[in-house]
Amino acid sequence: MLYPEMRDQIAAGTMNIGDDVWIVDFRYEDVLNKPIRNVTPILVRITSNDDLPARKTVYYADYHFRPLGKNGAAKATVIAPYDNTGFRGRTGGSVNIFLTEAEAQAKYQEQVQAAREQIVVARERSDARFVTLLLDVEERSR
Repeated sequence: MLYPEMRDQIAAGTMNIGDDVWIVDFRYEDVLNKPIRNVTPILVRITSNDDLPARKTVYYADYHFRPLGKNGAAKATVIAPYDNTGFRGRTGGSVNIFLTEAEAQAKYQEQVQAAREQIVVARERSDARFVTLLLDVEERSR
């Protein structure tokens, strides 16, 4: 599920603040740059933004996530549900939220495979472009 669905489930009472869920997100906007988000499957606790530290803001959302430590307590790290590709009234992409680790791992592998395919396509496109440039330069040198 994505964040809007989780928010609706909290409002309906089928999920609660303080529940533990798995999140994952691995996407490229441009394969020549680093990924937009690289959130490997991680167990987190749903936390209200009322509990945010001073000077910390989570945009477009009423809740955020905190990874769980080895003792099961939530760490201080804040993971926002949306990435930073949003602008003003438009939110960015949501993390993927799952109830089980197996679902999160499967989604992560799916996203990694999609990123790999993006990279292969970009490589083929750039290889073709360089071949064209090389032919053009060789033609001019004759």
